[in-house]
Amino acid sequence: WAITDNWFVEGEALLGAAGGGGLRVGGGLVAQGNASIGYQITDALSILATAGRMEALKGDFKANVAGISLAYQFTGFAAK
Repeated sequence: WAITDNWFVEGEALLGAAGGGGLRVGGGLVAQGNASIGYQITDALSILATAGRMEALKGDFKANVAGISLAYQFTGFAAK
């Protein structure tokens, strides 16, 4: 969602499998929610700062998530 011409926010919800390394994830099913704020540098390039939370649905595993990403929008498969 655009805030200004260059600034935007995003959100995502993820569900998947995890485990190994002694993590207490119960049956292995985890969920994660993230919120990001980004800045569009050019039409194809943007930078995002993300914060979120991952938790096992049946185990004791819980973790905060943070990240910085550089994103490039490919247009090779877009119709002209």
